[in-house]
Amino acid sequence: GATFTLTGADAAVYANTELTGTTIAPAEKESGSYSYTSISAGASGTATTFTNKWSHNGTTPDPDPDTPSTPTQPTNPPVWERPGGDLMITRLPDGSRVHVVLPPVALDGPALTIRKFPEPITMKRLVELEALSEEAAAFLAVLVRARYNIFISGGTGSGKTTFLNALSACIPPDERIVTIEDSAELQIRQIPNLVRLETRNDNGEGNRVISIGDLIRASLRMRPDRILVGEVRGEEAFSMLSAFNTGHDGSLCTGHGNSTADMLARLETMVLMGANLPLEAIRSQIASALDVLVHLGRMRDKSRKVLEIAEIGGCEDGKVVLNPLFRFEEEGTGGGGKVEGRLKKTGELKNREKLAAAGCEL
Repeated sequence: GATFTLTGADAAVYANTELTGTTIAPAEKESGSYSYTSISAGASGTATTFTNKWSHNGTTPDPDPDTPSTPTQPTNPPVWERPGGDLMITRLPDGSRVHVVLPPVALDGPALTIRKFPEPITMKRLVELEALSEEAAAFLAVLVRARYNIFISGGTGSGKTTFLNALSACIPPDERIVTIEDSAELQIRQIPNLVRLETRNDNGEGNRVISIGDLIRASLRMRPDRILVGEVRGEEAFSMLSAFNTGHDGSLCTGHGNSTADMLARLETMVLMGANLPLEAIRSQIASALDVLVHLGRMRDKSRKVLEIAEIGGCEDGKVVLNPLFRFEEEGTGGGGKVEGRLKKTGELKNREKLAAAGCEL
């Protein structure tokens, strides 16, 4: 069995319908037909998910029965989102992300993961949840308004996207913002002039892959005031640093890292994946493009907290210098295993030129 998604007119045609044994003609390059034994559709006009088992009755069988060719109708062909053979990614009408892994990759049978997104969490709510202190929240809000470039790091599930979404609420509503994501997750509602871009995988229909790096380069021609990059994982880090260095102050980005220092080392590695540059030149680019690093972590009690806020103070002796501003200090374990501690101020911001230019004060 497998899961496919219909969009467009066909989603409405098959809406609210149980189709059993329905035959759909295959693509022109194939002969015969595919018989779908269990098909259920969603609401009218929305994406329609088909869970099916297939049989091929034509004269030219599929070379691999586990990976059949994309079926279409003679007219009004549906759009099937199956970008990776045995790996499939799509999105539900409410924005939830759906990820499907099929045999033979999934050894114990199909694995379906649905990642739902609640209402956006504000910075005020993060303070209430003790993810950071009120002082740190006010500090970061001023930096966003003053157009400091901020990079958010953390491990998987540490709340990077949630924190980026909360920070974006501090952006003035009269600015033009371009968001670039691998899978659209940001929920920015206060910016009327918003352009949302999302990558595209190879779906087997001849459409070329559009990567994060491609979208970053395209965004430079859209005259954005700020660029928000959902996450950098590879060679697109070079394009991100170049964009942040070309007059797009106030941009935000996230990435996976175990600490602020580890995130800097990973950025160097990612840039080397896309550009053969001396390490000193890469470090100089990082120090010039980024102003502040915010590191998040998931504690042993499953709570998510800001563990460190550090200023990038330039390059000295070929190394990026970090100036710690806030650091979480654990003070013990409370009732129910709750981690006790607070985010303490450990230093002062040295680079205040953008504060003065924006007319902001800390």
